[in-house]
Formats: sequence, structure tokens, C-alpha cells
Amino acid sequence: MLINKSMTAAEELRTVALATIAERYPEPEWIHIYTDGSATEANRNVGAGVYSSLFQLSAPAGANATNFDGEVAAITLALEKLTHACAKKIVLLSDSRAALLAVASGHPSADARILACWKL
Repeated sequence: MLINKSMTAAEELRTVALATIAERYPEPEWIHIYTDGSATEANRNVGAGVYSSLFQLSAPAGANATNFDGEVAAITLALEKLTHACAKKIVLLSDSRAALLAVASGHPSADARILACWKL
């Protein structure tokens, strides 16, 4: 379904997003892992969080890191937790397209955080 984000109410966008996730990755066949990185003032006191029905994790990502760094740290936390998981169908859901593209590109990075995540 095509949606114009600037002309659609936030609640409707949320409903469409959740319906899309449920359609493409139906539970319980798929395990949903939600990641989030956030920072105070976009580059202070960054934290990383991971949530699923199986576990919740959080960790500091750096005092002078950015929101992007927090997102990469959250994805890394999730992947570290899933290293020994027996489940075959797991989907990582993040609101940071930049972080997802950075860790999934397959191109080696000079950024240690991205490289660590990419290796996982």
C-alpha cells in the first residue's frame, strides 16, 4: 500500500507499519527483535536497547556518540544475543535506515562499531 507520510496521521502510519510487519514476518513463525539507539541532544549519553518477547537488553553506547552510533550498538547487542539462538526465522526491526544500510552493505568499514556488527 502506498502511503504519503507527510499527509498521513501518525497513528495510521503506525497501524500500517504493524500490519506490514505482521504480514511479512508472522509470529510465532518469526521472532521479532526491535532495536533502538537514542541520545540526549543527538550526541550525548547514547544508549542502545533491544526488545523481543524472549529478552530485553540495554547498554551505554558512549558519552559522545551519536544516535546513529546508538542504533548500530543496539543492532550489535541483538546480534550478539542471537549468536547461539536455535531459531531459524528472526527479523531485526530498527527505525534507522542508515544504520541498517551501514551494517548490511557488505562493504568493509573503517568504523569499528560497524565492522564489529558486520562481522556478527
